[in-house]
Amino acid sequence: MSALKFPKAYLQASAAIKSSKKSVVQAPRYHHVAAASMDDILHTRSVDNVNRGIEVFDAEKDRGRIQQLHDQQAPSESGHKMDYEVWLPFAAQRYHISPKIEDYIIVNTLVCPSEIPNRNGIAFPAKELATFHPPPMNRMSYKAWAGCPVHLEHDNEDYTTAYGVILDAALTPVTGYGGGKLYKVMGLLAIDKNKYPDIAQQVLTKEINTYSMGALVDTFSCGFCGTPCSSRSVCQHITSPSNVNWREFRHYDGSNHLAFLNAHGISPIECSIVRDPAWAPALSDEVFDPWGRANPEGKIVTRQKSYDYPFDN
Repeated sequence: MSALKFPKAYLQASAAIKSSKKSVVQAPRYHHVAAASMDDILHTRSVDNVNRGIEVFDAEKDRGRIQQLHDQQAPSESGHKMDYEVWLPFAAQRYHISPKIEDYIIVNTLVCPSEIPNRNGIAFPAKELATFHPPPMNRMSYKAWAGCPVHLEHDNEDYTTAYGVILDAALTPVTGYGGGKLYKVMGLLAIDKNKYPDIAQQVLTKEINTYSMGALVDTFSCGFCGTPCSSRSVCQHITSPSNVNWREFRHYDGSNHLAFLNAHGISPIECSIVRDPAWAPALSDEVFDPWGRANPEGKIVTRQKSYDYPFDN
């Protein structure tokens, strides 16, 4: 298995922690989504899920749709203008992407559901997704996906190779399933049409329509009894942290429950375009033709541009 890489920013921030903690995250390794294992996850504290894009469109044609999706996903924030226009030019300079929203393909996708374990037997509790973190995050876990880079196949060590950026993230209840106890994190991904036109074209035509979030986690616990689980100790419901745990247990009241690992201390780092879906709970149902009669084939036209970034001398 090839080595899993962490973003440079995370490695730099971790340097100060290594001298003050006995137990630290060791040198990370890179993996493709299909090859992920519990050994990698426990070793690196890096977790990912794979989902399908729900809606894809070209921001150049339907810029107002971005705000509409934001209002739909976060009704409590409806009417409040999104702030990506303020920070996108600055993020663009850092990620080496376009500062102009019309240069992006927009993907509305499920980032991750709460409570439901992924194929590695790891779940993200709603309580953890909604936890407000102190500095340096200074926000709720789920909201930290906003502003994260979009990569390809979790090749996320160098953020200057980003394919785009996450414009916004929202935590909303799941309707029609779970009895009102489940939530989902939805993300608005922006894919730069000019930096990687071939990938952007495949995203637009839905030839590629699966996305995988990336996050760091601090600890794990048993989803059945709540006991903290690590390589040193586990409860009776978890066979080993290095295994995928999908064991079913009977509760004292006669009900059956699945034992898996819950993640705690969630720190989002990215979302990736992936070709090999491992877990896809959401399906795409609508794609907007970005070019209309001007380009009946619906192909993306690469544009060579020079940008004036904020405070760029």
